[in-house]
Amino acid sequence: MLGLFLALSQSSTKCFKNSECILSYTQTVKVRKDGSLRVREDITVLSKGINIKRGIYREFPTEYKDQSGRVYRVRFEVIKVLKDGKPENWFIKKLTNGVRVYIGRKDKFIKPGIHKYTIVYETDRQLGSFEDHDELYWNVTGNGWRFPINKVEAVVELPPDVPKEKIKFTAYTGYFGSRGRDYEGWIDERGRVHFRTTKVLNEGEGLTVVVGWPKGYIESAGMLQGINWFIRDNSEYLPLWLVVLGLALFYGIAWIFVGRDPRKGTVVPIYEPPKGLSPAAIRYIYKMKYDAKCFVSNLISAAVKGALIIKDRKDEYRILKSGNDPKNLTWDERRIAMYFEDTKIEKGRNNYYLLNPIYEALRKEFKSRWGNLFRRNTLILNMGIGLASIIIIALLLINGQFGRLISQFIFSFLVLTILGLLIIGVSLGVSWAISSAIRKPNLIDLLGWVMFIPLFLISMYVVLKLNIVPFEVLNLALVIGALIAMYVWGRKYLPQPTKEAVGILTQIEGFKMFLSTAEKDRLEKLFPGESFPKIFERFLPYAMALDIGDTWANRFANELKDMNYYPRWYSGDFRGIESLNEFSIGFESVVSSSTSAPSTVSSSTSPPGSTSGFGDEGHSGGGGGGGGGGGW
Repeated sequence: MLGLFLALSQSSTKCFKNSECILSYTQTVKVRKDGSLRVREDITVLSKGINIKRGIYREFPTEYKDQSGRVYRVRFEVIKVLKDGKPENWFIKKLTNGVRVYIGRKDKFIKPGIHKYTIVYETDRQLGSFEDHDELYWNVTGNGWRFPINKVEAVVELPPDVPKEKIKFTAYTGYFGSRGRDYEGWIDERGRVHFRTTKVLNEGEGLTVVVGWPKGYIESAGMLQGINWFIRDNSEYLPLWLVVLGLALFYGIAWIFVGRDPRKGTVVPIYEPPKGLSPAAIRYIYKMKYDAKCFVSNLISAAVKGALIIKDRKDEYRILKSGNDPKNLTWDERRIAMYFEDTKIEKGRNNYYLLNPIYEALRKEFKSRWGNLFRRNTLILNMGIGLASIIIIALLLINGQFGRLISQFIFSFLVLTILGLLIIGVSLGVSWAISSAIRKPNLIDLLGWVMFIPLFLISMYVVLKLNIVPFEVLNLALVIGALIAMYVWGRKYLPQPTKEAVGILTQIEGFKMFLSTAEKDRLEKLFPGESFPKIFERFLPYAMALDIGDTWANRFANELKDMNYYPRWYSGDFRGIESLNEFSIGFESVVSSSTSAPSTVSSSTSPPGSTSGFGDEGHSGGGGGGGGGGGW
């Protein structure tokens, strides 16, 4: 009882207000020589039997996507789980992009009070390798906790031979995208980097740390994503391979006649966006899809034109009508301006039921208006793969092989899958190591194929020699793999922009070229009589839509600062252009997380190690690890 009183007396008022909270969150991250991490978390919670009934759960992101859309997966392996120093029951539930570790028993409630949970886990592919240093950009708590956190302490242990004086560090606190500095940090005599928060973290806020050290102390680690592979082999099964060849020819001819993009015109800078297109419309045509950045650029454009006011508060965004009715709004900007009255959008929360209706309505309308600019050629794609599949099944039935092969295929498929992944892994791992050693990353693919082909042939010889997989089953597996590979190719290359779309895309490229190179003096000459801040604001949503918002904003940061620029449509802790960048990142994250019902782990929008946490790109929630948690 005395311990409970002392702990509560030392906790903040925030914890009392929220009834249940995390009193302390202590984490030790040990960086190993092979690049993997061993992490220990001690989470002390105050339970009152409201949300924390059986225990807590801990979420951890394991799947990311890079800018090209390729999947990036990290390992997450629980080593040990304790409650109050004793082993505790736990189980894992798979989520869309990660896992949730439940601690406790479904049939047993814990006593209200203070409980300390310990989780020890290992993970890999979390380090960033840059030209002049290696780096851990790490979300200690993540931005997905459903409770406030009174105090966070984190310790990062590097390999013992890393020179203490060569270590650099920084950290960020707050909601996703924030660059708060409510922490203190130091390096002890053993070279361990310590971090400690100095303010209570609200629900949805987190601590992200960045530690950098010279290269050469961590072994090269990480692997590229798998390579689609198939090989043409075995003349005995020529009919099946003739079907494969026929599908390849069909898709090739289809690409020549309906898949090739019309020839683009010469791209020259143009000083205005294509007529009648909002920032969101430009992005939709440019990317062939409607996404969160379309929505955000639309919102900012409506605000810049005077229809909305955006209030950026610590825990929320407020979108208000300005009281004006600008006549120059596009239809989609007007739709957004009409939707928001005095709307509160909470940071660190999934605002699905608030934002998804307008997001989905705009997405469908955009597809209706501009979807015909692109021919998907879906009928041709599906007809090819469908006809090929029917012919192959017919051939197997005619030869009396269908039933026997299918029954053998299930087991053989597992064997071939494991073997294929092993070969790909070895090939890519060796090629990555060699290319890193000789500092020629562009040779990874070539070296990978040089390794893959002999390993594949040797493996197939061993498989056949030992009769692990029947010869005919092997051929069938390769045929199916070839069909899948061609179908994937067709989905990517058979869609075709119309001539009208190519004309618009050429204009968009020219407009982007202008935005990427424009200077203040040139802009003032092109638009005489208009103040420079208005010129800057008019083009800002378009630059954001074309993924050059930072370039556009940072180029004029000093000039706008000298002019005491403050956007009339934005209300918040405005510290210059950096505040607009933070708002754009943070609000885009909120929209992205709110377009589907909550079922994912809070995580960074880019894979671990793909960006550095030092400099302008670093922010809370931007690194690997993290996630969040709650009670159950």
